[in-house]
Amino acid sequence: MNIIKNFNETLEIKDLGYLNEINAEITECYPNGNELCGKLYITGNYHSSKTDEEVLISKNIDFQILFDNDKLELDDIECLNLKYQVLEGIGVDLNFDIIINFNELELDERDDGAIEEKDESSFEEKIEQEKEIIEKSVDTKLSSKLETRCDNFPEEIISEKIVEKKSVVKVIYYSNDSDLETIASNNNRSLDALFKENKNNNFNTHKRIILNHGK
Repeated sequence: MNIIKNFNETLEIKDLGYLNEINAEITECYPNGNELCGKLYITGNYHSSKTDEEVLISKNIDFQILFDNDKLELDDIECLNLKYQVLEGIGVDLNFDIIINFNELELDERDDGAIEEKDESSFEEKIEQEKEIIEKSVDTKLSSKLETRCDNFPEEIISEKIVEKKSVVKVIYYSNDSDLETIASNNNRSLDALFKENKNNNFNTHKRIILNHGK
């Protein structure tokens, strides 16, 4: 199952001259009863109307999503469709979607529909176990897939994936196949080498190129 929730937030920037770039990624997600709470990390930069310099953007936006019950297992969570509008003298109006894929856990029920339990202690233990399942699922998904989406092209993300030793990976999103030649040239690769390096990444489906730059 999946649900999509739309959010609208205002990023206050009094000295905003013009916006150069803005990105978003989910950096935190955890269950709280029948709510899913998380943080969306906004980054980017803008040109200051006061100092005539470029200024970095770094801000966390909290979000909450309410479910019918707290019996769920999270499969995936993403921030998509980030849109923005500059508000003169105020800042930036942000609009984005949070998409959650999840499974509802089956409930043990009595004939009268109540949750089967021997006593209050065993009931609390079941709740804690289910919360641990959700938290582990969230941690796994966030560690393997925290993707940044924005309206600008190209979008490049530098991240460090830690297994035994650190390696640098660059993820580049593109809109049209014609952009692949530019990406290859900017990263000192031939188009054929770019295709070979991403043959197992379904880059045509996801419109993204993953480049490994070593340690």
